[in-house]
Amino acid sequence: MSRERLDTEGLERYDSLFIAPHGDDVALGCPARVQGENERGRRVLVLALFEPVGSDTPAARAVRGLGADYASAGLPSAPERRGTASLEILAERTPEDEAVALEAARLLTETGPRTQAVHVYAPLGLGGSIDHRLTYEAAVRAFATEAGRNLFLYEERPEAFV
Repeated sequence: MSRERLDTEGLERYDSLFIAPHGDDVALGCPARVQGENERGRRVLVLALFEPVGSDTPAARAVRGLGADYASAGLPSAPERRGTASLEILAERTPEDEAVALEAARLLTETGPRTQAVHVYAPLGLGGSIDHRLTYEAAVRAFATEAGRNLFLYEERPEAFV
């Protein structure tokens, strides 16, 4: 399935970058942190990897309500890659995930220099969906060893409680 992808060249400069598998993960997992970053005068971007480009979901509106900008990358989610919404199947890693994992890491590697964000927040990968683990892995690949950047990990809520 081919669809539009985020054009990283169009990204502006931000102080803080929150990476999420889906739009609601940051809104549910760390809304106070997003709001706190905004209240400190930092420009904040929330980037949802597995949402269609230009999505205006309730989660995107909630993030904007916290004072952050919102962008979606357009990578295909696990149900799209596999043609199923079975939670059991979506938790397992399959060959279909490998190309998306590499594309997510490439996209984040391009996003870092474009945004120049010093503070990067990524999920711990605790959610039951493979999309959560792929997002974690891509963020670590792109940002963990990069000098001058702080990588923080947040718990996905409510998945972390399960």
